[in-house]
Amino acid sequence: MELVAELVMKSFIKVDEVRFPQTWLEGLEEKVGEVNALNARVDGLPISELALRVDLLKHKTTQVGSFELGSSSLSSVAHMEERIEELDYSQKTMLKLFSDLSNDFIAMIETIKTKMADMKMQVNLTMRVVGNQTPNQVCNISSRVKIPKPKAFNRNRDAKELKNFIFDME
Repeated sequence: MELVAELVMKSFIKVDEVRFPQTWLEGLEEKVGEVNALNARVDGLPISELALRVDLLKHKTTQVGSFELGSSSLSSVAHMEERIEELDYSQKTMLKLFSDLSNDFIAMIETIKTKMADMKMQVNLTMRVVGNQTPNQVCNISSRVKIPKPKAFNRNRDAKELKNFIFDME
């Protein structure tokens, strides 16, 4: 019986010895899979771009680390205050520009309104004048104009007669 127990104990040890490297190999396989996935993502990128990304990440982590520790530098605060002053100045400039443009547009609209009122008055006056005329007055105006009728051309090759015909046409 002791022999069986001893064999069983040895088999457990062997099983444990086999299980440890097997789990270790499975962990390594997972790591290899992660490295291969990362390699597939990085494979198409040029090395200079990767280096730039690494530098950017380092810079961002140092910034985040400094803000987490509460050691924000005075230069960044001064830079932010300067930037805020610039934004305030540009906002005031834009507001002044918009108010000036608004005043110009209001003045232009008032000018257009007065000109339209003048034109409306002129159109109304013209309509009254045309409306007050009787149909006979309109016809009389056209009958007053005399249009001379030219004399007939006799097809003679005389220069004087041709001149007279052309003069009568004018």
